[in-house]
Amino acid sequence: MSDRTINNPDHFRHHYGPWALIGGASDGTGEQFALQLAEVGLNCVLVSRRQEALRTLAQRLEDDYAVQTRTIVQDLSVPGAGLALCAAVADLEIGLYVANAGGGSGGIPFVERALDSWKSLININVQTPLEVCHGLAPAMLARGRGGLLLMGSGTGLGGTARASVYSACKGFSLNLAEALWIDYKPLGIDVLNVLAPAMDTPALRRVAGDRVATGMIPDVFEPREAVRMALEALPEGPCLTFPAGPEKHTWREVMATRRARAVATGVSVQGIFGKKD
Repeated sequence: MSDRTINNPDHFRHHYGPWALIGGASDGTGEQFALQLAEVGLNCVLVSRRQEALRTLAQRLEDDYAVQTRTIVQDLSVPGAGLALCAAVADLEIGLYVANAGGGSGGIPFVERALDSWKSLININVQTPLEVCHGLAPAMLARGRGGLLLMGSGTGLGGTARASVYSACKGFSLNLAEALWIDYKPLGIDVLNVLAPAMDTPALRRVAGDRVATGMIPDVFEPREAVRMALEALPEGPCLTFPAGPEKHTWREVMATRRARAVATGVSVQGIFGKKD
């Protein structure tokens, strides 16, 4: 177990501070990331489209935890959003990036949703996190410390009914995180993809309505619990699978298998291309 778990605030703050950048921070899991990171003393850059919600959360973090905040109103589904976000924080030392924003498919079948809508979904789930990771990682490598936490989904493990493009996006997130973990963990950057379960967030309630409250959806997690598990797993990486869905009873084995696979691919690639200086 790493000594920089969130349960050891001083070490956690040293490795992932002084600033955390949190996409989709206005409510749900994004709000929980902000609260839990501020609690251990990280300053927070809060990003979403909802200015008033960001202001309210920023004030809460400053009042309750005496941290600094910055709010950025940005639609993360538009082309170039990640590049704009990196430019907006270029003057800050970002030690942790939480790619939490990510719209779903809404259960709409592939051909029944406009192509431009699918492209926006790809932007928010793929293009924006890619741009931000690429923009922030060089400074983290120069410092020899930092973290990239990508909020994925259990759908990333395989194609999912009525979530074709969404599950494909989350498959990208999973593979990107595992590859970056192999390449950069030895250099001080911790990388984690979270195969998130269904969570009782405003976003889920907008889609599922009363089916959440009445228990019709199995294995629904509270955002606070899911975020805590993610932050505890961050130093280990590269993939956190929750005890939910088809992997409910084998989630630890899934994590171990994927970690072993990532390590094995690293050895294989080194044999093909040689050891990188």
